[in-house]
Amino acid sequence: MLEHNPAPTPALIELGLLPSSGILFVGGEPKVGKSLLVANLALALASGCSGAGFQVPQARRVLICQFELPTSQFAARLEPMRKPIGSAADSNLLVDTEAAGHLLSVPRGLDHFLHAVRAAKADVVVLDPLYSTHDQDENDTRAMAASGSARFNQLRQQIMTQSECSRRTAQLAIRRACQEGTIVHDNGQYRLPL
Repeated sequence: MLEHNPAPTPALIELGLLPSSGILFVGGEPKVGKSLLVANLALALASGCSGAGFQVPQARRVLICQFELPTSQFAARLEPMRKPIGSAADSNLLVDTEAAGHLLSVPRGLDHFLHAVRAAKADVVVLDPLYSTHDQDENDTRAMAASGSARFNQLRQQIMTQSECSRRTAQLAIRRACQEGTIVHDNGQYRLPL
């Protein structure tokens, strides 16, 4: 096989960072700049301009489904990143301004995303942050693989309602409580320790 010298498959971001039919996950602790990195990658892909150590062979149509900021704030975030490339990305960078509230795990939500991708004729789709596109516990492999765990959702909703916090903060609180042993995740349910 090595004698045949197969040509490497071209990637959307070289050197093999984002394969043509691949998935790129950017993960890390909260507030370390993941969304800024992803926005910069989206602009590079949409403009076809290489930069920050990333090689982008050609411009691609990019659809950003972002859930954290209102559209005007997101546009303001993109503006300083856009300055070095000018209008090069403008015709290829699209933002789904109605993504919030749609879940990939629900037929209506999945239909929304599929329609948005088709309408944008997107080559690349950015979901930022990923946890906003589903209603599962990201740290529970079984929950992520299953169609839904109302028990986790109910606990998270109770925390959000009682403490008036965000969905992400509630998820982090559940994770921390499990790590500290103040609640126990047992057979799909969350309960107090015995």
